[in-house]
Amino acid sequence: MKKAKKLHSTVKKQVKEKVELSAELLAIIKGLEFADFSENAMQKAERELLKLIDGLLDDEENALQVFYAVKVLRLIQRNDVEAIKKFRN
Repeated sequence: MKKAKKLHSTVKKQVKEKVELSAELLAIIKGLEFADFSENAMQKAERELLKLIDGLLDDEENALQVFYAVKVLRLIQRNDVEAIKKFRN
């Protein structure tokens, strides 16, 4: 229960501070744009996002970054190019 409260507090703090997207996540999205969201680029981005998420999972303070990465991952898996474009803005 303590861990859940700490996590909630951390996420709440990050939201208030308007946490920026990680450089890695921005690079993945930008790479997709440069590749015109090709099928091959989407597959590579999916693999890179899974690695990014795995690397973020060890620290509770990364909760919001994990959320953003998972959101982009799901958008890629759904092939929702318009939502990916909007996500960056």
